[in-house]
Amino acid sequence: MLDGVAVWLRRCVWAWLCAGALLPAVWAGVVAEAFEITRTEEAIEARARVALQLSEPVEAALMKGVPLHFVWQADVTRERWYWRDKRVVTSYRTWRLAYQPLTRRWRLSLSGQAPGAGQQFVLHQNVAQLDAALSAIGRLSAWAVAPSELVSADDEHRVDLSFRLDASLLPRPFQIGVGSTTDWSVRWQASLPVPSKVGPSLRAPDLAEPDVRAAE
Repeated sequence: MLDGVAVWLRRCVWAWLCAGALLPAVWAGVVAEAFEITRTEEAIEARARVALQLSEPVEAALMKGVPLHFVWQADVTRERWYWRDKRVVTSYRTWRLAYQPLTRRWRLSLSGQAPGAGQQFVLHQNVAQLDAALSAIGRLSAWAVAPSELVSADDEHRVDLSFRLDASLLPRPFQIGVGSTTDWSVRWQASLPVPSKVGPSLRAPDLAEPDVRAAE
């Protein structure tokens, strides 16, 4: 009896999550226009498109050459009604954005590692406009967040997908007072169920990305 009630409640929650995924979501400095999780033969994939709305202090810091780090994070979790949920894998996609005054261009660098000291950026590109750089940062195209073999279709899994401006990576002079203002708050998150059925992969051929994951 209790098992049946637990299953029914879980299905209701998942239906609510699926319905929520169809609606735009507005967070601090971020408007989520689309986001979804799909399963392919090879991987669990995340797609998302968010529009960034940077405050004047953030844009002013960029124009002075201060690099900013924007982090996509995906926590894949197996849900268990009888015990604590188990995190299967955590994936990161970190963008470093910096303005180059001499060339008047924007430098984008991409890493698949967790943000922090010693982080390696393996992909780089230059763009002429800030809007184009922010558009690239806010777009996920078939991002493989976990191998399919790690996420059994027989168990219920979810992906906690989040995006943020990591103020902890700012130069120390800029970190003073950041925590007490909303100007530097750029963040968004959503929790989405992993489908049990396999669908087609829509990986964009022009979007390369490192495939580096941190398992727990």
